[in-house]
Amino acid sequence: MSQDKTQQALLELAQDAGILISYESAWKEKVVATEPVILCLLNRLGIPIKKVEQAPDFLKKSLENKISAKIEKNIVIWDGQARKIPVLLTEQESKEAVIYSIKLEDGSIIDGEITLSKIRAKRKQAHGIDYIEKLISLPKLPIGYHQLQIKLLNHAYTSLLIVAPTKFYTANIDKDPCYGIFAPIYALHDEQVTQCGDLATFSHFSSWLAEQGAKIVATMPFFAGFSESHCEPSPYSPVSRLFWNDLYLDLNHLDDKEDKLAHEQINVSGLVDYPAAARAKRERFENHIDHFLSDEELQSELKTYIDTHPLVKKYALFRAKNEVDKQTWPNWADSEKKGNLKLDKNLENYYNYHLLAQWQFDKQLKAFRKELNKRGQLLYLDLPVGVHKDGFDTWHFQDKFLEGMSIGAPPDPVFKEGQNWGSPPLSPTTLKNTHFDYFILMLRHIFQYVDILRIDHVMGLNRLFWIPDNFPISEGVYVQYPAEEMYAILSLESNRHKAAIIGENLGCVPPITNKMMAAHDMVQMNITQYLLESKLPLAPAAELMLTSLNTHDMPTFFAFCQGLDIEKSKQEKKLATNVFHDAIQKRKKQIQLLRKTLAKHHLDEDNLLESNLKFLAGSKAKILILNIEDLWQETKPQNTPASGVDEPNWRRKFAYSIEQIKTMSVVNHLLQVVRKLRPEKPNVVKQPSHISLINNEDLYLFNEGTHYQLYKHLGAHDITRKGVEGIYFAVWAPNASYVSVIGDFNCWNRKEHPMTTVDSSGIWEAFIPTAKPGDLYKFYIESRHHHHSVEKADPFAFLQEVPPNTASKVWRSAYQWQDTKWMAKRRQHQQLNSPISIYEVHLGSWRRVPEEGCRFLSYRELAPLLTEYVLNMNFTHVEFLPVMEHPFYGSWGYQTLGYFAPTARFGNPDDFKYLIDYLHQHNIGVILDWVPSHFPNDEHGLAYFDGTHLFEHSDPRKGFHPDWKSAIFNYSRHEVKSFLISSALYWLDYYHIDGLRVDAVASMLYLNYSRSEGEWIPNSHGGNENLEAIDFLQSLNKAIYHYFPDVQTFAEESTAWPGVSKPTYIGGLGFGFKWDMGWMHDTLFYLHLDPIHRRYHQHRLSFRMIYAFNENFTLSLSHDEAVHGKGSLLAKMAGDEWQQFANLRLLYGYMFGLPGKKLLFMGNEFGQKGEWNHETSLDWHVLKWPLHRGLQEWVATLNKLYRQESALHDFDNESAGFEWVDCEDACNSVYSFLRKSASHELILIILNCTPVTRFFYRVGVPKPGQWQLIASSDATQYGGAGNHDTNLTTEKHPFHYRHYSVNLTLPGLSVGFYKWIEK
Repeated sequence: MSQDKTQQALLELAQDAGILISYESAWKEKVVATEPVILCLLNRLGIPIKKVEQAPDFLKKSLENKISAKIEKNIVIWDGQARKIPVLLTEQESKEAVIYSIKLEDGSIIDGEITLSKIRAKRKQAHGIDYIEKLISLPKLPIGYHQLQIKLLNHAYTSLLIVAPTKFYTANIDKDPCYGIFAPIYALHDEQVTQCGDLATFSHFSSWLAEQGAKIVATMPFFAGFSESHCEPSPYSPVSRLFWNDLYLDLNHLDDKEDKLAHEQINVSGLVDYPAAARAKRERFENHIDHFLSDEELQSELKTYIDTHPLVKKYALFRAKNEVDKQTWPNWADSEKKGNLKLDKNLENYYNYHLLAQWQFDKQLKAFRKELNKRGQLLYLDLPVGVHKDGFDTWHFQDKFLEGMSIGAPPDPVFKEGQNWGSPPLSPTTLKNTHFDYFILMLRHIFQYVDILRIDHVMGLNRLFWIPDNFPISEGVYVQYPAEEMYAILSLESNRHKAAIIGENLGCVPPITNKMMAAHDMVQMNITQYLLESKLPLAPAAELMLTSLNTHDMPTFFAFCQGLDIEKSKQEKKLATNVFHDAIQKRKKQIQLLRKTLAKHHLDEDNLLESNLKFLAGSKAKILILNIEDLWQETKPQNTPASGVDEPNWRRKFAYSIEQIKTMSVVNHLLQVVRKLRPEKPNVVKQPSHISLINNEDLYLFNEGTHYQLYKHLGAHDITRKGVEGIYFAVWAPNASYVSVIGDFNCWNRKEHPMTTVDSSGIWEAFIPTAKPGDLYKFYIESRHHHHSVEKADPFAFLQEVPPNTASKVWRSAYQWQDTKWMAKRRQHQQLNSPISIYEVHLGSWRRVPEEGCRFLSYRELAPLLTEYVLNMNFTHVEFLPVMEHPFYGSWGYQTLGYFAPTARFGNPDDFKYLIDYLHQHNIGVILDWVPSHFPNDEHGLAYFDGTHLFEHSDPRKGFHPDWKSAIFNYSRHEVKSFLISSALYWLDYYHIDGLRVDAVASMLYLNYSRSEGEWIPNSHGGNENLEAIDFLQSLNKAIYHYFPDVQTFAEESTAWPGVSKPTYIGGLGFGFKWDMGWMHDTLFYLHLDPIHRRYHQHRLSFRMIYAFNENFTLSLSHDEAVHGKGSLLAKMAGDEWQQFANLRLLYGYMFGLPGKKLLFMGNEFGQKGEWNHETSLDWHVLKWPLHRGLQEWVATLNKLYRQESALHDFDNESAGFEWVDCEDACNSVYSFLRKSASHELILIILNCTPVTRFFYRVGVPKPGQWQLIASSDATQYGGAGNHDTNLTTEKHPFHYRHYSVNLTLPGLSVGFYKWIEK
């Protein structure tokens, strides 16, 4: 095997093992894993490869193992729904029967049998192995862990079924917005405890917090740690995640007053001395050991604890051995390393201490949590990403952790050498092979004690950065973890223990992490100082978020604002002078941005701390966490990452005791400010279900972003309930404190018809019996923020007032459709190989009524006139510039506000249906322009809808379009996604629209579209791709083609973005077609040239065929080429009047001759001379002139030819339908090519792009026979000279690499179509 193939096999083997062979660095550079590192990691993961040449064999062995296993070792089933699972089979096995048995948690059994021969087979081949994949169905199952066994040919195969709720538990945090206080437990001190905080001081502190209305009591992890020997102060490097740190035991209830005074020594250093504090606490506790071991009642309690925590004895023995030998376990004897420890007299006292300390801690922590819960408070703890390399977990679970490896982070601008955290990684392979037993055990242990669990470095559930020993950090690589299984286990345990989960998703988190967090209701973090550093919007984007000024790894807020952390780095000579100055300037800009944000929200920008707390407290985030030290403007951090042992990390005590904190006026004032802005749930009663159109499933789908029929639930709907007729109104305004319906029916009184909320969804509803169809209305909204109030039109209104009026109008449709025949057969008119020729129309200016003040034609007036014209011109479809209601007529509809309302300028919705119906009855398809890229900022519209940036992105770098001065939708918001996709489907559903042309797709795809450096925010990978918009467009197209498979979508996308019209399942955007903007620009450039110069630009017309089949293209000559000073198409053509018309006929002939669908803007078909003016009608009067009439007839002929000749459309999007004869005759500016049909018909198309007639011009042809002229732009009826030969006879004269050729006359500036006729 070649070296390249073995290298490729190694990379495939690495990927198969979960090793990411490359990643993008913080400097946007691709970092590729080196071969030695890959081999090292493969070995650690249990693949004993020694050299690259072995990779193909191991790759083959891996596949053989998978086939031998038949099924995955662990299978996730969300919400217990029936699902199909893949089974890998040999040919013989695929014909057999499978007997399956599912043993449920409760011991019951579900049996079944499946005949494999009846299941469709998917044959596969890889690495020289042929195998078959079949999908077998499992039934619905209850939530839990169940054992699946399948039997096949006397062999049994097993798997763990993890049946979990999709959503994590959030019931304890998703009701009222709340706030909490973060305080490291070790930093607390009071009059009773001065050396190191413990559960006693934590209890003291939390009781005061309850008085301040703080619902959440948050601290760092306090898992077991090395406090004396091998002291490790970091709470993020625990000895075990299964046991607790005895340093924090509350001994006050054990000691009498004299003992307390004797043992508690005042520590005035300001730092925790962990060894001294641990020794002192231990001495106190040991005074009670004999009592614990002699008291029968206590012995019974202890036995119960040991029975429910069997590992505690092994843990106590481990700690005893560690302390007696004063050695870490890697230095023990081999048998002891392997877990063979025995209790002896030397170890007994130490063993008893750790055993009893864990028992007491268990009791105390459970009692503490119970105390909190009684007061309505929640306990919030952290789960570290790793454990101490010499700890209990790595010793007892040696098979789970990988030796010779550490986790960390790659180099970045802050940590230029990278970070090595020293913790060994869990083996993904072992996790899966052992059915995640350690992971489940760890979670079950923690969830017994907490209400909220914060997962540190949550991206570790998806991937972790591994650093092999003896390799530099820069050569580390990312390794993937079984995320779906781990999320499922988290969800199952979270729901069983009724504990919410927060994910620390700061830093370079891959998009999949945030996506999974959102999908499963894991609370995300919104941290002000991080957002400022990252140039991200400061306001929380969703309700299910934790917001805070900073974290324990950051400078305090005061230090951050003053740049004290930067000053400190300079003093310690960590920063060069130039770097220091750059950092200071950057920080100043960050603070300036902060000030601007606060000022924008009408907050005092000079009082940064209080204003920021108000800003966060007033946000939509459910949880606000305050670092208590920020309230007194502490300057020193609790931890400075990667700062070395000289820093007092994790050791600094609070500057004030709890008693002092309680009396601090500044602290109490700020807590009072926060408490006022974290209000109780508004006293709003849910509307009775009998007058609601919204159920729980609607809310679920809406919040998930997958409700695509919102128009049936939101807006205004006439209904009858219990014999009472009225109008049901519903609007989404989650940040409103009060909403009412105002309109004709209540004299626009804001108090008469208040709306009520549907649960906590943010949807407000009301049923008004006095309202009726035809009534004008709006929503009056008072925001919870900034005393903002406004009257808004209904985003879901079916009809709006005629602009410039802005009210919505209640509408009831009475239209009866008559287009059944068209709808039944429209698929055949819109397939990829169907002729699609589109006439682009602006309804307000196609034709007007000059006798009546140049008024618009109504929808109903347009119907017969437009239909007749399109039929005469032989177009297959019309495309309307946006008809959705828009306040500014001069925007042509591209500044849309009424996403569910056809503009009232031309009539009502039923009138518009009549127009569409009329076109359909005459077999004309209808395409609408649709604008999901931006919307105007008119006050009555979508912008700042409920006093917040609800529909638009709040950061102007993502939410404001600099070219159009309009707002950009927030594609990351699920509800906005539902809104937009519902709009698209609404037109297809209610108006029988046959296709949507999506405007300005390029502006959606690129974050830096029309923006200079510094005016845009990179995505999570550092790139300029708008990941949320991409996801939205893919979801849009998937939804459209799922619900309406016989329609088409068209993308106006002007860049080289790949896969615009490719399916989403291969990474494409999923559109049916893409406008070929490159062809349009090249062609118009070429034909604008004086013909004498065209020889130097021959490639302009030939280049298109290099990429012509990369997408499903539509050749468009749209309205954009006839506005903004560009002139008409006719005016763009070179030469005198005759030559201009000849060039335009040449252009259209070339366009219709090429593969691809066609689109022509109104007026271009007859050569309108002036630039399009939306304020008046087209220049129909020019048709009295022969050249204009001739051009119009030529377009009608081309349309007819395109529809009739299969060779011109059978392979519109496939290379099989096109073949160049010659595109290199630049001297004569001649092009010739063939079009082919599925039935082998041939059409020869020849272009002469100069005014010079070419006589005796020879062209090679593939077949003998006659070539008959079927269309000529030079025909006299079109305004030409009539010089094309009408019949050509082939000669056996090889030419152009073909056996035959024809000799013909090529008229100047002409295109001719010749069809092959066999002898």
